Amino acid sequence: MDNNQYQEILAMLTVLYKKIDKIENQLRGGSRSTSDQTFLNELKWEAGKISDKIKG
Repeated sequence: MDNNQYQEILAMLTVLYKKIDKIENQLRGGSRSTSDQTFLNELKWEAGKISDKIKG
């Protein structure tokens, strides 16, 4: 996988994460205005937690 493919995957995951967040906020009420970078940082943080659990 080259860097362009990696960046494209990160962008797609960020879009999915934002859509899920929007749906969750609609169900609970309210919303938040967050930059793409913040969503990406949260996504990386959550992925890191899962990776740590897998590693043991």
